[in-house]
Amino acid sequence: MKYTKEQNLELRKAVANFNKKRKRLEQKGVSPSLLPSKASVKALKLAYDNKRDLNRRLEQLNKFTSAGEVRENLKGIQGTNELFKYRQKEINKRRQSVSRQLSKVKHTKLPYKSVKEDAELNLQAREKYLDKDIETIDLNTLQRLNQNALNKEDLAVMDERYYNNIFKMLYQETQYSDYDKSKYRAIEKELRKLTPSQLVELTETDPIVKQIVEQYEGSKKEAKTVNQELYNVDLLRETVTMGSKLDALYEALPVIKDKYNVE
Repeated sequence: MKYTKEQNLELRKAVANFNKKRKRLEQKGVSPSLLPSKASVKALKLAYDNKRDLNRRLEQLNKFTSAGEVRENLKGIQGTNELFKYRQKEINKRRQSVSRQLSKVKHTKLPYKSVKEDAELNLQAREKYLDKDIETIDLNTLQRLNQNALNKEDLAVMDERYYNNIFKMLYQETQYSDYDKSKYRAIEKELRKLTPSQLVELTETDPIVKQIVEQYEGSKKEAKTVNQELYNVDLLRETVTMGSKLDALYEALPVIKDKYNVE
């Protein structure tokens, strides 16, 4: 989505006004964990790829208000009536999004049953945790809830960070395993055609990519806990298996591209 000078100005204005109102609530003594995340132009551009959804979000930011007296919910969290309503809507929207993801996973055919079951269990747990009434939760629950009820902009920023880290990980693994550089370039070229959110989904649902990520994370943890001599032996063994997994990913590229409808 391309932005005109006027559209960029509108984004900056909406972000500035929202953050000012957020600041006023902060100065009123509202519980910090109840406040929504600060808005940013970059996050909005990452999160929305069409004008209709972006305009809907801008309207929501513009309607956000710092008006009202500060009160407490049943567990002592301080906020205004409007702020409690605003955060409840965010939580409900996130729960609905997780429910849609769960439904999608349930109706998706995956080659490994265990991968699908893991994804379903994870989403079911998140869906259940998001079923909360903000008027009755305590501070600890709210703080944990914030980690599960990120808004679309927060998720988009996280996805972009994850997107970049995945390619750093793949590059490091190809260096460690002395993997064929031309094959790695092909893997990177094709995977970069996916959006950040698509790549996140791929790592959560594709058994090959999931195994590569898990082996990489496992190797990092093991390096911190075992002596170097034993680690070198394990590293040699894992180098061989990583090469075969990267080969499997290379072979699976046409299927992945077809799944996400990229050329």
